[in-house]
Amino acid sequence: MSNRIPKVVKEGKIKVEWLEIRVCVLDDGQRIIPKEDFLKVLEFLGWSEDVINLLLAQDRKEAEK
Repeated sequence: MSNRIPKVVKEGKIKVEWLEIRVCVLDDGQRIIPKEDFLKVLEFLGWSEDVINLLLAQDRKEAEK
């Protein structure tokens, strides 16, 4: 496994009703939605701020390992 951080080679936007979501293609071929835009999607789908904060807290704990 490489420690190299992938770089964004292409970036675009998807529009769903009034919501614009950034999408990216990395140099290793992966397609991703940046975290900030994914959170916008969760809010758009009606997820509460409490649930989103719980997910973010779990993500931080995983990153600390």
